Amino acid sequence: MKNEAFINLILPVITSKSIGGYVIGITKSTNNRRQSYKRIGWEYFYIVETDLTQMKALKLEKQYFDYVTSDRSSIFYKKYQTDKRDEEHRASVGGISKQTVGDKVYSIYIACYA
Repeated sequence: MKNEAFINLILPVITSKSIGGYVIGITKSTNNRRQSYKRIGWEYFYIVETDLTQMKALKLEKQYFDYVTSDRSSIFYKKYQTDKRDEEHRASVGGISKQTVGDKVYSIYIACYA
């Protein structure tokens, strides 16, 4: 997905007055990841892309992170989780994986809180 398509997809979510902040991430298990955010009070979880290889997911996550945090005056920057938006993108695939790097098991998500 190109940046423009990604932004058009997330724009209604991020600009909603009911959203206080958000993060972009990748996961192999959307259900487990969704539950982990619910446990800390993040009510909203959106899956943006699925069936990605690890390499493609990491590349897109970084691309999207860089895009939404590049303009400090934008709503995307202002609502991005404050303790992460000014740091370098930190890639993580969440520990040891039994899947090979080429398996299309990753998804990109946006988790949001009110």
